[in-house]
Amino acid sequence: MDREFVRHWVLMNFLGAGLGGLFGPLGTECLRWFATESPGIATQLPGTVVIATMGLLGLLEGGVLGILQARALRKRVSSLVVWRWTLATGWGFLWGWVLNALTSAGPSAAAPSVAWIWVTLATNGMLLGVCVGGAQAWLLRDRIKQPLRWMALNTLGWMAALTAQHVGQNFLPPGLEGPLWILAAAATSSIGGFILGALTGPWLDQTTR
Repeated sequence: MDREFVRHWVLMNFLGAGLGGLFGPLGTECLRWFATESPGIATQLPGTVVIATMGLLGLLEGGVLGILQARALRKRVSSLVVWRWTLATGWGFLWGWVLNALTSAGPSAAAPSVAWIWVTLATNGMLLGVCVGGAQAWLLRDRIKQPLRWMALNTLGWMAALTAQHVGQNFLPPGLEGPLWILAAAATSSIGGFILGALTGPWLDQTTR
């Protein structure tokens, strides 16, 4: 195993998920502010606006991750076009988060059960992994063996990553808001990126030799 390549891949996923993960909590903080300043309007926002907002945030998050992933991957796949990989990753995130928004309807209780939380995390990770991994596998279809395996690994990776993010966020101080909460949430995203990189890196190293 090329340890240097795997370490670089893991590092880029760690940084990419952390930096890209700033957009989600930043968008949440903006919605909180909007709901506080204009509660009447905020409660009347159409569902399509919320879904479109999640898609845009996903596109930005995936774009940042894609750029950094491409930095590591170009060492193995010299023909890789960075902007295409970035766009594919962002596009996968966009559809992943949109599908998550469309399928997030569940128990209306203010405090959902623990079982429902785990089911939601698994579903979100699966949808995100299929969308992102599928888009990336299509770009790598002529360069790697069994590109569907890349999609499967991404699915497992994102399920584990989102679970780790959820666990990490449970350790954040209650009542944390504003810039500190945004940075703390992004830090938990970087943990998820590390896990994703660690799960996908060794296989990527082997299949691109």
